[in-house]
Amino acid sequence: MMDPAPRFTVLMSVGRSLELLPYAVAAVLAQSEPSLELILLPDPDDADAARRSLDLAAGDARVILLDGPRAAAAVQSIRGTLVATTTDETLWFPDHLTELAELLAEVEYGHLLRTELDPDGSVWVGQTALADGAGFRVDAYRRLGGQPGPDSGTRFAIESVTLTTAYWTGPAEPRAAEAEIVHRLVCDERSRRDLRSRALASWHTDLSAAQGAVDVAAAQIQELYRSRGEISAQLAEYAHSRAAFGQENADLYTQVARLTARNRRLIQRLRAIEASRTWRLLRRVERARAAVRHRARRR
Repeated sequence: MMDPAPRFTVLMSVGRSLELLPYAVAAVLAQSEPSLELILLPDPDDADAARRSLDLAAGDARVILLDGPRAAAAVQSIRGTLVATTTDETLWFPDHLTELAELLAEVEYGHLLRTELDPDGSVWVGQTALADGAGFRVDAYRRLGGQPGPDSGTRFAIESVTLTTAYWTGPAEPRAAEAEIVHRLVCDERSRRDLRSRALASWHTDLSAAQGAVDVAAAQIQELYRSRGEISAQLAEYAHSRAAFGQENADLYTQVARLTARNRRLIQRLRAIEASRTWRLLRRVERARAAVRHRARRR
């Protein structure tokens, strides 16, 4: 008889940090949510990943290996009503799936906070890569192909730690030692509390810095709005002045037109006077007077 369907199907990509792989698998199998199956998806180009995955799958009935062409059938192989994705460079805390189930009771897909750990002991809340650390309702996973959009939900819980790239750039032996150290940290409740506390403290610092940047940007925006208001007022004043100048200019044109018309009328009157008989007589009289004055001066 077939085993009852589990509540969770966990899909784990394998191939980056094989030294951590046994611990990553053990952390999944040690979840406080017991109803689960774990499907290992090794890198098809990495023979070691496939071999180690096969060894781990042989040790627990809940672990299933899908390699090569069968990896493409992972979506059809899912039996759980909820799906969680992870990688072999991430160690879950015991309540990871429990917290994820709380989130998926409210949204179709989403993620918990992603905590990253550096070899120097630094820990922080990092950017969540949804395709590698998300949770889905199974119908949403199939509809979206395991690639949720940016509108995913977030539950502000720290229930895992992901080792940074710096862990995997050195020789294999030191990497194995580092992996064991991190595994011990995750297995110890006091160490988990310490990781959470330090990650949240780092996140608070980052958020405070981000809030400071937001406050500066908000002040700059307010200054821009104030400057814009001043410029708008100046433009309105300019428009008013231009309108007033236009009116004055129109008044001047009106006055010039009136003076021009008056000058034209005066010229017409002058020409009429010059053409009159009286004007001709007056000019003769004026010429006679001028001749008399001239003779008088000569004497």
